[in-house]
Order: sequence, then structure tokens, then C-alpha cells
Amino acid sequence: MRRKCERGVSPVIATILMVAITVVLAAVLYVMVVNLITPPDDKKPSVVLDNLSCEAATCEARVTTAQPAEDLALFEVTVFADDNTAIPPTTLGAGTNITGGGLTFRYRDMGGEGDMTSGDTFRLTGIVEGVSYEVVLLWKRTGDVVSSVEMPS
Repeated sequence: MRRKCERGVSPVIATILMVAITVVLAAVLYVMVVNLITPPDDKKPSVVLDNLSCEAATCEARVTTAQPAEDLALFEVTVFADDNTAIPPTTLGAGTNITGGGLTFRYRDMGGEGDMTSGDTFRLTGIVEGVSYEVVLLWKRTGDVVSSVEMPS
């Protein structure tokens, strides 16, 4: 009776296959873990704006919620007058005038920490009666709208 050859894969091929499978599994695990540990940079904060008052040629509003507090330089502000851009998207800064279309926007950082936090206020001056205004905050990293508020004239 003849004996069947019961040889398996050669030891060299088996070793190469085991190393290749290990490398592939390690790469897959690395990608999964990195995505869990590193939060995406483009996630915009939650911000709620509230119109406080409008008198003559000036309107004021405030930030009622800002979670998490983020650096003001990560935001842009744009102002629309009757759905037309009056102030184009401009990086937000505390205590600086942002102008355009006869309007002036000024953000006041109440805590002085340089972050957008609840309680901060802003003022829009130069408004004209009969024109509707909208102040829009944009997340600079993605250009997405974070929040907006309408300011009646």
C-alpha cells in the first residue's frame, strides 16, 4: 500500500503568511483606535444667539450658549441686509470693528479670555429703518453656519 503525501505548506510560506496577516490586522486596529482617540477638528460648537434690543441705528445681541467655549479666531462673522451681503465673512475678534455696507459690527468678550462664551455681546451699528439684518456666525474650519440672529430695524 502506498502512503499519501500529507505535507502542508512549507515553513517559509507559512511564516510569510502569518507575518502578512499580523501586519494587516495591526493596520486595521491602528486606524480604528486613532479615529476613536482623536476627535475630528471640524466639529462645530453649539452656539445660541439672542437679540437684546434695537434703538435708533444700533442693535445689540448676546451669546446665550456656547458649548464648548472656543477661541474667537475660529469663528467668522458675516452680516446680511435684506438677504444681501453687507459684511463679508471676516474673522471674529474682540474689541475690533468689522465694517462693510455702512455697518459696523463689534464683538465684546465679557470674560476677556479670548473665547466665545455665554454672556458675550455684540453690537451692530449703522442700521437703517425698514431693512432686515441677519448676523451669521460661521465655523472657520468648515465654513458651516454655527448660529444666526435676525435684528429688526
